[in-house]
Amino acid sequence: MSSCMGWLLLRFGWTLEGANQIRVLGNSGLAPERVAASGRFSFPANLLEINPTQLERELSRELPVESVQVQRLAFPARLEVQMQARTPAARATRRIPGGIALGLVDAEGRWIEPDAGIAMPPPTTSVTVDGWTQSRSSVIASLLREQSRFNDSLRLIVLNPDGGIELHCERLGQIELGRDIGLLDRQIDAIEQLNVNLPKTLITGQKALIDLSNPERPEIQLPTKITS
Repeated sequence: MSSCMGWLLLRFGWTLEGANQIRVLGNSGLAPERVAASGRFSFPANLLEINPTQLERELSRELPVESVQVQRLAFPARLEVQMQARTPAARATRRIPGGIALGLVDAEGRWIEPDAGIAMPPPTTSVTVDGWTQSRSSVIASLLREQSRFNDSLRLIVLNPDGGIELHCERLGQIELGRDIGLLDRQIDAIEQLNVNLPKTLITGQKALIDLSNPERPEIQLPTKITS
C-alpha cells in the first residue's frame, strides 16, 4: 500500500500535464503558455524535477521582468510564478548587424526587447535613446534619473559608435558631452546652471551647439552668419 500511495503521489500529485497548471501572478501580463515556452517545459513534467532557482534565472533572462519567484505546490499539482514587469522609461534603438533595432529601456538603462505577446505600458519619459549599448547602461540611467535638473526638456540621448555622447534638449539644443563618462556628474551640474543662467535670447531659434567635454569651460558654438 505504501508503494502504491507513493506511485499515485508521483503520478498525480507531482505532475504538470500542461500550461493550465502554471499560475502566473503579478503584473507581467504574461500567459502561462509563454512562461512554459520560456522555461522550456516538456509536458508532462515532474514537479519535483523543476528547480525553482534555475527557472527563476531562465525567466529573468528570457522575459522583460524585474523580479521572478517560483513556488512548487501540490494537491493539486501546480506551479506559481510571481513576476513583476519592468517599466519602460524611454524608447530606444540599438545597432545590429544589417540595421537598427527598435526597443525600450527601463530606468536602469537596461534594454527591453519589444514583444507582441506582452502588453507594455508607455515609457515614463519623452526621451529617446539612440545607439543603446550595454556598456552605456549606467550613463543612460544617470541621465534619465536627472530629468528634473534638465527642466524635463531632455528629448534625445545619442550614443555614438566612437564612444561620444550627445544630448538634445528643447531649450539648450545640442549638447556634446564627449567620451569621458567620469565627467558626467559635473556635466549635469553645468547643464543645470546653463538652464538657469543662459539667456534664452542667445540660442532661441539658433542651431546652437554647447560643448561640455570640459565642463569647467563650456563652449557655445553658434552658426556663422553669412553676409553678402
